[in-house]
Amino acid sequence: MGTAQGKNGTISFDYRLITISKIQSVGSFLQQGIQGDRYIVARWVTAVEFRDAVKGNGFIAFDFPGKNPPRGGAFDAMADENAVIFTPDQREDFVAIKEEIVQFLAALAYAETED
Repeated sequence: MGTAQGKNGTISFDYRLITISKIQSVGSFLQQGIQGDRYIVARWVTAVEFRDAVKGNGFIAFDFPGKNPPRGGAFDAMADENAVIFTPDQREDFVAIKEEIVQFLAALAYAETED
């Protein structure tokens, strides 16, 4: 199970659920209002968007059926309830959790083609 603490929230992954816990601050309240934890069923994820923190902040976001399509860059990720922003200092944990989720999705896709 992986966990990554970002600038505006925490992502954890237990091979069943991706949990996004947002940090409640004035900035996040203005962007998204009051939010609780979000639980995404891992096998329903159709895309993982990862913008690396090369120059400035990066983000990780998840797409799944029924979600409004993403609009674009890091500024839009601030308002996306299914995204977490991270700094260059937090990058290593986010790369690790992204790889864990992508490997899970690849194994799931492979298992489905075997049936």
